Amino acid sequence: MLFLLVMTGCDLFNSDGEEGWVSLAGYDFRVYMGHFDDIESTDEEGNYLGDMVLGGNGDTHDWEMRDYPWLIRPGAKIKKPRDAKSGFNVTAHNPLGDELNAEIFRDGVSTGFFTPHLFVDSEFLLGVYTVSLYGVAAWDPDQYEVVDNSYDQSVDFVAPLITDLSSFTVTLTANNFVKIAWISQSETEMLGYRIYRGESSDVASAVLITPAMIPATNTSSPQSYSITDNEVAIGSTYCYWLEAVNYASSAFYGPVSITVVGEVPPEIPIVNGIYRAYPNPVSQGGSFNLHIAIKEHITATLLLLDSQAEVKKEYSLTPGVVNHLTVPTQDLTPGLYRVFLYTSDRRYAYGDVLVQAPRVP
Repeated sequence: MLFLLVMTGCDLFNSDGEEGWVSLAGYDFRVYMGHFDDIESTDEEGNYLGDMVLGGNGDTHDWEMRDYPWLIRPGAKIKKPRDAKSGFNVTAHNPLGDELNAEIFRDGVSTGFFTPHLFVDSEFLLGVYTVSLYGVAAWDPDQYEVVDNSYDQSVDFVAPLITDLSSFTVTLTANNFVKIAWISQSETEMLGYRIYRGESSDVASAVLITPAMIPATNTSSPQSYSITDNEVAIGSTYCYWLEAVNYASSAFYGPVSITVVGEVPPEIPIVNGIYRAYPNPVSQGGSFNLHIAIKEHITATLLLLDSQAEVKKEYSLTPGVVNHLTVPTQDLTPGLYRVFLYTSDRRYAYGDVLVQAPRVP
C-alpha cells in the first residue's frame, strides 16, 4: 500500500495563487478544484494502469500530500499588535514535516538555543543565522540573514529531500522481532539506506544495525524495502532511524518507536497519506476504495465533490490508523468527481474519480 507524499517547493506544480481554490459554506478550509481533467486509472486490486487525460487541464499530481499554499513562508513578515515587540521565529523540519531540534548559530557562533525558538528583545540581533543537527549535511535555506530587526520575521530550515519517502514504519513480527519497512516513491542519484537503533530519542546514541548499506534502485517508480531486527528483547522500547544517502549528503528520517511485547500492536502511521482510489473509473451502482493514513492527534476530513464543487459525501477520519473506506456510487450521476482530503496540520491532497454509466448487456 503506497502513500504519496510531496514536500511543498520540491516540484514544478504551483497552486500558490487563488485560481482553483473555492470556499465551501459550513467548512473552515478551502478546497482545490483546479486541474480537474485527468485520473490515475486503477484496476479492482488497486494496480496502477496509467493516466487518463480527459481534458487539457490535467496535472498528474493526484493523491499527493502537500502544504496549504497560504502558510507563512520563510522570512515572511508577520502582522503583530501595535505594542508588541519584534521577534524572530526559527524552526526546522525534516522532509516528512516532523519538527527537528537543531542548534541555532548566529555568524557561526552558537546562540545556545535549539529549534523551535523565538528570539525577542535583546536576543533578536542582526546577523546570519544557520542551524546544525547531527546527520544533516545541508539545509534549505542554508542560512537566513537578519538585516533589520524592527519587524517580525521567521525562517523554517528544511532538511534535504534525498528520496521521496512516503512511509517509514516499524511493526512486530510473529516471533516478536521488529520489522522495519519503508516505501520510496522515487530515487535519484542515491547510494542506499542505513538503519539505526537506539533506546532513546537521541540519534547520536543510536547504533548502526545495517553494516552493509542497503542499495537503492534509483528508479522513478515506487519501491518497498524492509529488514528484520532480531536483536531485540521483550519488554524493551526501541527507536529506529532511516538514513537515506546520496552522492553528496544524507538525510535522517525518524525516530519511529516500538515496544517489544507478546502481542502484535496495530501499525500507527507516522505521516498522513492517501493511496490512489481503485477501481478508477468505477461503474455507477458500484463502489471504489480509498486507504488514508492519518497520524495520531490529527483530525481529518474527506470530501467527495462534483464538478460544481457541491459536496456529495463527507467522511470524518480516525487518527492514528489507516482508514479503509468503501465509497458507494449508486447515488452519483456519471461524471468526474473530486476527492479532497484536509488534515488539521494544514495539509491537503486531492484526486479525481470517474463514475461511468453501467454497461448495457
